[in-house]
Amino acid sequence: HKGMVLPIAAQDKKYWEFVQEQSDQEDARILSNILRDAPVEPGSHVHTINVKKAQDFTFPRAQKFTLSNGLKVLAYHNPNIPTIELLMSLEAKSFYDPVEKQGLMTFMNSMLTEGTKKHPGSTFSQAVESYGMTFGTTPGYMTLSMLDQDLEQGLSFVQEVVTQATFEDDAILKVREQLIADLKDYWDNPN
Repeated sequence: HKGMVLPIAAQDKKYWEFVQEQSDQEDARILSNILRDAPVEPGSHVHTINVKKAQDFTFPRAQKFTLSNGLKVLAYHNPNIPTIELLMSLEAKSFYDPVEKQGLMTFMNSMLTEGTKKHPGSTFSQAVESYGMTFGTTPGYMTLSMLDQDLEQGLSFVQEVVTQATFEDDAILKVREQLIADLKDYWDNPN
């Protein structure tokens, strides 16, 4: 995404000057009805603020390593924040969808959190939420946010979704209807 400031075309200049003049007149009309009849109160706490010298800050650099299974990892540890944010980038992206089956990866990713063998239906989402975690899947990515003490449980949820998703018929119908509604809304949105 990018934006640009472009000059006003010569033929439009008079119109925009007129619009600016109208806007200035409206501002003046509104502000003329608001008169201050009391002096501004002096600051009561402004003189009690202690300005501290800014601390040196170096933007954190991630450590890079590869696990024995070939998984590449970028990691950064901040001891001040007791949470773990995982972003897993997968090779299964939506641009690999067959031409005649566009949206297949989006559908599959929407299905992954609709139930597993261990947590059928909405009980998977409830189990994740019971730990205060957030778990998301999109084509090519999985995200998981959790407290650092829940890492083992969080990773077990990831394993469960990847290896035990059930793709129940009622969930397939539900997700299908949601995606169709999203698609209709997409084409109905003027943006």
